Amino acid sequence: MVEVGNGFRKHSMALDSTARIQLPIRYYRLAKTALELANISDNDMAHSLCALVVRKNRVLSIGYNSRKTHTIMNNSHMKMLHAECDALLRCGNTEGVEMIVARSKPSGKPGLARPCKICEGILRQFGIRKVFYTVNCETLDDIQLEKMKL
Repeated sequence: MVEVGNGFRKHSMALDSTARIQLPIRYYRLAKTALELANISDNDMAHSLCALVVRKNRVLSIGYNSRKTHTIMNNSHMKMLHAECDALLRCGNTEGVEMIVARSKPSGKPGLARPCKICEGILRQFGIRKVFYTVNCETLDDIQLEKMKL
């Protein structure tokens, strides 16, 4: 990952390896925080996920994947509460917010945290328009993010 002098980092999108976009460094800092929180979360799953709902650099809520259930998942195949849904349920006003989702593999390295189709629909219902998620990386220092527009 290359840091540019204007406070942005360059990274490539997975769909087109030649396309370069710039994201503010704050997204990478927040993703690293989410990854650290996922690493220390207390669940018995192989992969831990953490979702942050943020507005203007301020974390409004934090959600984790768990084996709990909730009525928000009644019409889905989901047998557990996904981190994205947990974060939204803990958040009050979702107007103008963004979400950052990080997945921690058992090794502690970042993994692909793209929201599933059901979570995408729920995010749309809550009015979330931008979601940033981690992709597979070899080191914690080189966290890579992809942006999903809903």
